[in-house]
Amino acid sequence: MKGINRYDQIREGIQHNFSMGRDLDGMIKEATDHEIPKPCVFLSHKSEDKGAVIDVAKYLSDAGVNYYLDVNDPNLQLAVNNNDHKKITDFIELGINNSTHVLSIISDKTKSSWWVPFEIGYGKRGDKNLALLPLKEVNHVPSYLSIIPKLDGIKQLNDYIESIKSSTIVLSKSASANLLEMIEALTNKTICFSNTAHPLANHLKRL
Repeated sequence: MKGINRYDQIREGIQHNFSMGRDLDGMIKEATDHEIPKPCVFLSHKSEDKGAVIDVAKYLSDAGVNYYLDVNDPNLQLAVNNNDHKKITDFIELGINNSTHVLSIISDKTKSSWWVPFEIGYGKRGDKNLALLPLKEVNHVPSYLSIIPKLDGIKQLNDYIESIKSSTIVLSKSASANLLEMIEALTNKTICFSNTAHPLANHLKRL
């Protein structure tokens, strides 16, 4: 089973809350107070790197890992189109609150981003699992990012994915449910980092 974009899971809840007259502040607080049922990776990035980030999202999905990507959140995109800064911030916070991990995909362009530092800071404050994924072109990481665990290339990204998947195999009240989790986690495989046809070869190092 593939991973999914987390927005697909929370869309119905968002629309229901809107229909009941609730505002985003209440939904953000609710998402903060509730445990996320399954690991989900919020993909933090600069918009100019969207192509590489979409490929990473697909790779996560093919490996069976849930993710949140802003381009797939129509409410956020509507807020961007309307230049509504408060709603943009609210929907980003909602996305992070509905995630367990924040993976910051950085390039040489990231140093001019306003949002990536905000998303990292908000994720850190929310006690999310933070990691950094530099694209192939990056040779230097800014000092404010140096405290975050860094994934150097495809091999370490695979290790990161496997650690996320293994965290979903936990003791369950139902033995059959636990078995299904194990089967799901084992069925979705990452691709060997040495594979010359690796889908992320154009974006990441092979370390």
